[in-house]
Amino acid sequence: MKNAMLKNALIEIIRTKSRFISIFGILAIGCGFFAGLTVSENDMKLSSDTYFDNSNLMDFRLLSTYGFDEKDITALEGSADGVHVYPAYYADCFLGENEGGDIVRLYSLDEPEKNNEYNTLLITDGRLPQSPDECLLDGSTLHSSYKIGDTLKLSGNDIENNLTRTEYTIVGFYNSPMFIDDPGRGNTTIGSGAIDTTAYIPQENFTYEYYTTVYITVDGLTPYNAYSDDYSDLRDEVKDILEKVGDEREVLRREEIVSEAEEELADGEKEYEEQKADAEKQ
Repeated sequence: MKNAMLKNALIEIIRTKSRFISIFGILAIGCGFFAGLTVSENDMKLSSDTYFDNSNLMDFRLLSTYGFDEKDITALEGSADGVHVYPAYYADCFLGENEGGDIVRLYSLDEPEKNNEYNTLLITDGRLPQSPDECLLDGSTLHSSYKIGDTLKLSGNDIENNLTRTEYTIVGFYNSPMFIDDPGRGNTTIGSGAIDTTAYIPQENFTYEYYTTVYITVDGLTPYNAYSDDYSDLRDEVKDILEKVGDEREVLRREEIVSEAEEELADGEKEYEEQKADAEKQ
């Protein structure tokens, strides 16, 4: 019975060679494509993780409506073993002399040699800023609209209160590991609400009283692939610790802010009473 079935199958294959070859080819291509997809996923994850490690991409980015003072930074640094804390600034403004154009998010760039400590920028053209009036521009967004040597002019309601200058000379373009899988650049409270591009300027240009963001890297997370369950589990453990620190510092910062406000109010009332007494005396 089996021999007869095999004989009939062979006869059918011989009679329809072209159809058999076509079906065989389709199956082979499908199997190859499926095998490629199965393998490429792991290769892509490995390549991405290697890039993240080489560029020292942050494990956490912290934001606060209160901002971060030195006490916050100290509390974060002592929160867990292997935690490295990098306070920084950012500000959102409009490109051009008039509001309503493209929106750029300015990030602070510490000393040039610290570019390799976290979120290492890949300079695709030009160089790092060497003076306060120089900047780097995101090379994957508006590169075609600007060239090295152009002046980046900025505008916005609070820009003069946040920055020491509103014009910077472009000395280079970069790619950032923070935006490897995100075509956008985040959201903002000005303009259309969407950030069109980013730029880096020397940190000394920012005039904020407090840091506006904090980047954190954790030594214990580096050995794990960023897409693995082990990384996620350990990251969540550190996240819980950081959130606990945040809850504690939130209460203390609010008390400090209220205390400072009450002190200023008391000083103002005292000055008012003194001036009132002088006026009545006169």
